[in-house]
Amino acid sequence: MLKIKNKNTFTLAVTIFLFLFYVPSTAIAKRVSFGSRSAFGLGFRGGIAENPIQSFTSTPQTTSTNYTKIIGFEPFLDFDNFSLRATMNLHLHPLVQGSGTDNILGQNFTESSDASTFSYGIKLLLVPYRNTADRIRIYLGVGAGLANLYAANTRNYHNTSGTVTATYVEKVRGSSSYTESLLGLEFFLVQNYSLALETGYKTLNFEKPTYYNSNDVRGTTIEKGSTVKNVSGTDETFTYNGFNFSISFNLHF
Repeated sequence: MLKIKNKNTFTLAVTIFLFLFYVPSTAIAKRVSFGSRSAFGLGFRGGIAENPIQSFTSTPQTTSTNYTKIIGFEPFLDFDNFSLRATMNLHLHPLVQGSGTDNILGQNFTESSDASTFSYGIKLLLVPYRNTADRIRIYLGVGAGLANLYAANTRNYHNTSGTVTATYVEKVRGSSSYTESLLGLEFFLVQNYSLALETGYKTLNFEKPTYYNSNDVRGTTIEKGSTVKNVSGTDETFTYNGFNFSISFNLHF
């Protein structure tokens, strides 16, 4: 007789199999169109967006890539002519680099900013068109929500021979609200699963990001929670407006 030595491992394996394979293939076997699926589903999103414009580093700026990467998760309620989606997205911005001269210290420097944004909100999608087989549809949408900014800005000071003499790191946090408009095309691949191609425009401005540590990139002691400023005393900004494109893989229960 076969004996199961680790019952917890066996139970976990069976649970994963049922969720990924058995349940979708039996409980929802007839759901091959938008009219035959239930209202609830889960979406997994990946995409790219225009890079933000930020003043954390000196100009001219260079970036590691020309776009921001987006990874998202979207549970949804889907009805005949509209859909409500809760959306949570991680935006991985490219490393931004710059250089300049600190006239107060009389030293050249190189610097970089490594930032990411986490957004969460809701989308309302309206469906003006579905094909006769009810397997393809075009939707329009709007969205709104909140976003948090996380950034680490690093500055290296150099002497005349190019040797690094000091390195300072400032950590930055910000919060703001955003709005977006959307246009998408969604179609069923196989039973229970659809694919959506979506483009949109997001408006998101972090006007007064704050320090999350007790020093800035110049090595000056500052108060944690105070507004990030440049050497002239002007508020630094982080503007994340622009177009985006994503592909969503949706599971319909």
